[in-house]
Amino acid sequence: KGADCNSGAAAVLDVKSGDVLALASYPTYDMSKFNEDYEKLIKDDTRPMWNRAISGIYSPGSTFKPVTAIAAMQSGKITPGEIIEDLGVYKYYQDYQPACWIWNGYHTTHGKLNVSGAIENSCNYFFYEAGRRTGIDTLDEYAAKFGLGVKTGIELSEESTGYMSS
Repeated sequence: KGADCNSGAAAVLDVKSGDVLALASYPTYDMSKFNEDYEKLIKDDTRPMWNRAISGIYSPGSTFKPVTAIAAMQSGKITPGEIIEDLGVYKYYQDYQPACWIWNGYHTTHGKLNVSGAIENSCNYFFYEAGRRTGIDTLDEYAAKFGLGVKTGIELSEESTGYMSS
């Protein structure tokens, strides 16, 4: 529930322009005591001098589902009304069989969903299937269109680009 969390980052963007309105990285430090605390700061395991907001590379998790949905629909791999049934465990592959979050937590499924229902319920199973049909190259293409895996252009030299699966 987050009680064991000792670090994080947040970014606030203008939804119309994409401009950065605010960035925060935690833990932080008191700039007025930087020289005084320097030795302690560089030895701190939580790395307070590392700007997680621009240098951290994190998996997008469920925020990638809309990218998958758009890529799948635009490439004709699914339609907006197409129904995919969540069976709990995605068994398409022999060696890797991930499960939907609702299966892992409650041993139930979301049942039959179209893309809107899949986004509403954050149905992993639906997006495993949509992503498989779409293919990694097309997913990468659409992710780049949304600015994932590329620099934002913010004028901070420590910015990381992140990695795409391909």
